[in-house]
Amino acid sequence: MRIYLIILAFIAFAPSLMACSCDTLSFEDAIAADEIFVGQLFKAKTVEYPYTREDIYQWDTATHYTLWQLYFKVNKKWKGSNSDIVVIEQPNTSCDFSFDLTDSDYLIYTYKESPKNKWLKILKQASFIPVTGTYQCARNINISGYYDMNWFESDTAQLNMVFPHGVKLYSYPRIRIGIVTLLILTLIGFGLYQLIKRKLATPFTN
Repeated sequence: MRIYLIILAFIAFAPSLMACSCDTLSFEDAIAADEIFVGQLFKAKTVEYPYTREDIYQWDTATHYTLWQLYFKVNKKWKGSNSDIVVIEQPNTSCDFSFDLTDSDYLIYTYKESPKNKWLKILKQASFIPVTGTYQCARNINISGYYDMNWFESDTAQLNMVFPHGVKLYSYPRIRIGIVTLLILTLIGFGLYQLIKRKLATPFTN
């Protein structure tokens, strides 16, 4: 099973042949991220989103684009939401950080996405789980890497100084606020219907 996951990871997250050049962010710049945490990748899947009108060129017939969704179980968080799950979305280009499906821990600096599609934006904002994005030079660290350990220890020590209280984590139920809102509106509508029905059934008197 583990071999299968590693092979799947290699296929899924193999970087593009096109090179991406950028400088790794300094610690001072990296902490501007919206979510800073240590976590393990436990799930990966592809999702399709519709292009917005301004994304589509006249010669392009594609109607959707594909992203990888990477789910992380958070062990410790210095900045961000209280959710113990964080989702990272990326298109698997050479500028994306390379994650794998082993039991590695990562120190991740990630940013909230601002999708142009208004319906996609509503769905993402309605989730308890933050949907974010990161990239190759955002200062992410694979803790299992031998050469990254000093870097990791240095960053975590500085993070503990900058964010001494950290973030208290909660395991939110995996539901959408939109579903809850729909149920509430349904109950309100049903109550109003019963009230109007009762009033119409009451004989009018002077």
